[in-house]
Amino acid sequence: MRMLKNLWTITVKNWRTSFAGLVCLVGLVLFSQGKITTEEFLSLMAFVGSLGLFLSKDGQTAREYEKERRKP
Repeated sequence: MRMLKNLWTITVKNWRTSFAGLVCLVGLVLFSQGKITTEEFLSLMAFVGSLGLFLSKDGQTAREYEKERRKP
């Protein structure tokens, strides 16, 4: 039970990554069933990848960012 609780906590904390993973999984299932073309599948993967790069924080937490901004 504790393991499931920890897994849930990690999933909720990293919801953007979890959502992107689900989008990739749905795209893979649709592609494997032949419901979307290769071009559509690759476009979806490129969109999710670019969105991930755009939203990344480069390892900075909000506190670290504020410290850098306050330096004279």
